[in-house]
Amino acid sequence: MSGSPEFGKLVIFGVGLIGGSFALGLKAAEQVEEVVGFGRSLSTLTQAMDLGIIDRVGANAGQEVADADLVLMATPVGQMPEIMARIAPYLGAQTVVTDGGSTKADVVASAREHFSDKLGQFVPAHPIAGAENSGAAAARADLYRDKKVVLTPLPENPVLNVARVRSAWEWCGAQVHELPPADHDRIFAAVSHLPHLLSFALVYELAVRENCDQFFDFAASGFRDFTRIAASHPEMWRDICLANRPALLDELDRYRAQLDTLRDALQRDDGALLERTFDVARKARRNWADGKGQVMVMDFVDLPPLLSAKGVVRLPGSKSISNRVLLLAALADGQTEVRDLLESDDTARMIDALRLLGVVVESLGDRAYRVHGVAGKFPCRQAELFLGNAGTAFRSLTGALALAGGHYTLTGVARMHERPIGDLVDALRQLGADIRYLGNEKFPPLEIRPSAIRSGGVLQVRGDLSSQFLTGLLMALPLTGVETTVEVVGDLISQPYIEITLATMARFGVQVERQGWQRFTLPAGHAYRSPGVVSVEGDASSASYFLALGAIGGGPLRVEGVGRDSVQGDVRFADALALMGARVERGPNWIETAGPLQGKLHGIDLDCKHIPDAAMTLATTALFAEGATTLRNIASWRVKETDRIAAMATELRKLGAAVEEGADFIRVTPPHSSFLTPPAGIDTYDDHRIAMCFSLAAFANTLRINDPGCVTKTFPDFFARFAAVTQPVPVIAIDGPSASGKGTVAARLASTLGWHYLDSGALYRLTALACRRAGVTWDDEAATATIAAGLDVVFGENSIRLSGDEVNDAIRDEEISSGASQVAALPAVRDALLFRQRVFRRAPGLVADGRDMGSVVFPDALTKVFLTASVEVRAERRHKQLIEKGIAASILPLLLDLRERDQRDSQRSVAPLQQSEDANLLDTTDLTIEQAVSQVLSWSKQGA
Repeated sequence: MSGSPEFGKLVIFGVGLIGGSFALGLKAAEQVEEVVGFGRSLSTLTQAMDLGIIDRVGANAGQEVADADLVLMATPVGQMPEIMARIAPYLGAQTVVTDGGSTKADVVASAREHFSDKLGQFVPAHPIAGAENSGAAAARADLYRDKKVVLTPLPENPVLNVARVRSAWEWCGAQVHELPPADHDRIFAAVSHLPHLLSFALVYELAVRENCDQFFDFAASGFRDFTRIAASHPEMWRDICLANRPALLDELDRYRAQLDTLRDALQRDDGALLERTFDVARKARRNWADGKGQVMVMDFVDLPPLLSAKGVVRLPGSKSISNRVLLLAALADGQTEVRDLLESDDTARMIDALRLLGVVVESLGDRAYRVHGVAGKFPCRQAELFLGNAGTAFRSLTGALALAGGHYTLTGVARMHERPIGDLVDALRQLGADIRYLGNEKFPPLEIRPSAIRSGGVLQVRGDLSSQFLTGLLMALPLTGVETTVEVVGDLISQPYIEITLATMARFGVQVERQGWQRFTLPAGHAYRSPGVVSVEGDASSASYFLALGAIGGGPLRVEGVGRDSVQGDVRFADALALMGARVERGPNWIETAGPLQGKLHGIDLDCKHIPDAAMTLATTALFAEGATTLRNIASWRVKETDRIAAMATELRKLGAAVEEGADFIRVTPPHSSFLTPPAGIDTYDDHRIAMCFSLAAFANTLRINDPGCVTKTFPDFFARFAAVTQPVPVIAIDGPSASGKGTVAARLASTLGWHYLDSGALYRLTALACRRAGVTWDDEAATATIAAGLDVVFGENSIRLSGDEVNDAIRDEEISSGASQVAALPAVRDALLFRQRVFRRAPGLVADGRDMGSVVFPDALTKVFLTASVEVRAERRHKQLIEKGIAASILPLLLDLRERDQRDSQRSVAPLQQSEDANLLDTTDLTIEQAVSQVLSWSKQGA
């Protein structure tokens, strides 16, 4: 290393793992000349000197820090106040002090007490690194390489001091980040301190039992991994827990609430809730471990209110056709190239299962696969298959494996185990198949054992519950090689899906003779043969959402991939829209819809037995029709991914619709208002079609869809495709620092355009005031969040109304201001107000001002403006406002306050105040209000 070291003398209090590694890191980088160590144990200090961590042991702390360049306190946080008291009087003007504590609020409080006028010399820090062992012997120079170190700078810190501490950690190889102390403690209470507390608690609870040895004898890797951190230093973690007590108690309460929820789920035997919770946790854990940019699973999506819809959508491949083609390609003789395959959870389950059965399935890229057929004989005669909630895969594989002569287990998610399969099993048993229920009778999971299959004859299967039973049976029967007849008992629902089955079988060389829809005969000697190449047409059920979009949003909106030549029955959905008054046109491979030439859509009464999946879209389309819509013959909805009749009724009522439901029908009467009731969120029940159906409701107002990831079952990029063909209500987002004039400009702009106006900064004050009026304390997070979500607020150019009352002065009350600070610290309130702010977005448009309008609240804003002015001009403006209100004030304190606030706002961890890359910078230092408004208007016209 050329040049002189950055630090002449480093003094370390605590020469164990943290302090020792810091010293070794700087030495390895040749950035320190001398390291002096202090500690409670002479033997440890001697060992540190022998290991080359320190150059000598310090004798007098005051003398050593007086000429030190850098001081690191690397002791337990409980020891730091005493160290601060010892060194504070002797700190040289050049000395910068930092620490390695896991908590910050308590350390900062002690620093303020002991360092006094030298507080600017203390820059708090927290290295996020560790090892199984502690002490000087565990220290190593590369401990911090590529690890995070969090600085929590204070307002009193000169920029140079922060830069020196940052530089020291960067020389050790660390990635340095900054957080406010309070945010640091809140975050680490959740991801570090609480896990340690839980680990200690679990081991302790077992250790004090009389028969603890028996428990520990049988503990394995899961217990080891969960409790590894219970081997940490008790004294250190005692100090950390007590030091961060407020934040840790808050996180502990949240965790206890989650445990109560899971306990209730166990008590109710609610496997679905358990699985949803576990699935979200698993995905989040995997994303974090894999280092993905978005660690957490998106648990909701907010759809903006829409003005119109038009364009062209190319559909993903049909789920029904994709899984049929995959199975028949596997059973066929020869190789099949499958093109335009749907890439989704359901097809992934089928591909995984086929590979476990010994079938070679090659991915060719661009949704193309090559399947190496096994000529009806799976190479693997024993396998355990997990099929998730993929009904098409589960039922078709049940038929094929029952006749394959192997030993197989088929399982799925909890909901799959609630979906009946008894009618298919009964039919297969007529052939001699040995199929056993591993749970409830007539429901998955299943065990299939080798058996002597009886050839030929007549089989019977019910057709009034699901067409998938008949599909599974028909696709499996060619494996017998003999003529077999299937008779359908009862009316066959979803006949178009059987047409898909027959057409796909014919494509692979097996022709089924059909007598009406009650009798099907498979001739002898037919076996599946590869057709070479099969292209999967678009998914007609998925087309329904976009066809409805065109009908509701004006259109024209064209879907490509299905048309009048489609083999899928769900293309008849377009006929239903035509009955409601929509304009519909068709081509061989496309369908286009548009709204009525005059008036609105109107309600219909429809038999939906042949379009059961697409009919769900009619239920949400009915929200925008005049009169009631009745959908009949939909009993199959109750045995799908969820009880769809009950789920649709529940969610439609959230939107203000009147809903009647029966065993096989649903009747929807839209609300009287053109704006639907803003819901807290549409629950999707892990059902992809519910998530996609309810996206249509965004034509009324902002809509939150919970668990939107469920669409990956059939349409992974649905929401991106949805956004591409819809036009949202426009937003002009104006962000900027305090006293920049953004509120005045935004209000004037909204008045000029005739748009709605949102003063986001007032919402926390309004929440505090609304809580006070409702008798809710500001620390009641759940109740406060509920009030925040339902605020009845109207912003005018010169007034703010809460529940009809003008409250401009009331929200400026000192007590209410204090309450605003309290409620703003509640995460649930921030979440509620995020959605509440988005609900202000209504036609014809919205002008919103704040600090994160363009970056967080409305990232899709039509026009984004970062409005600022020099701090001196802003101080003068604030001074003028106060004087006009009769409040005594002087310029200098206002100037200092604005500077401090600017620094704090720009460095906060959540939505820091900064100009977005796509925002227009508007400096109003030398502009009038009229000039600023004119400039924003000009930008908005360019973006329109």
